[in-house]
Amino acid sequence: MKLTIEEVQPYLSEYLSGGYKQDDLVLQSIEVEPRRITGILRVTSYFMPSDGIFHFTAPLAFVWIAQLAIIYTCWEHNLDKKPGEIYLREIYLQTRRMINKTSDISVTLTLTKKRYLDDNRVYYIGDIDIDNGSFVGEGKFISPLPPGVIKK
Repeated sequence: MKLTIEEVQPYLSEYLSGGYKQDDLVLQSIEVEPRRITGILRVTSYFMPSDGIFHFTAPLAFVWIAQLAIIYTCWEHNLDKKPGEIYLREIYLQTRRMINKTSDISVTLTLTKKRYLDDNRVYYIGDIDIDNGSFVGEGKFISPLPPGVIKK
């Protein structure tokens, strides 16, 4: 059965239909060490859902996991700037508890594996922990590197 757009309109989520674009989070602080990076986030504005409470969502998690992966790659390889676009190969995320606070949201990426693919790419696998186990999972990503960073 084919449905018209008008028929499904009452079913559409306002958040998924564009409300997520109103969510804006910034880094409060960041801590990096070998094999681990943690960012502490603060919400500066957000989509107001019908229950009137902010909800940290999986799309926000994906954005900040990727952002931390980029920062970590640059830090680990002593780069002056982001060398290119990160490629998120795979992500598994389990959302165990809702996150409704708007400050001090911790996002930690603990790197468990690293492999250089060629002269200008590094492949990472890392464990994800958001807000002390509220969201947990694993991400796999490839980061570009400038030529010559990897010594053969």
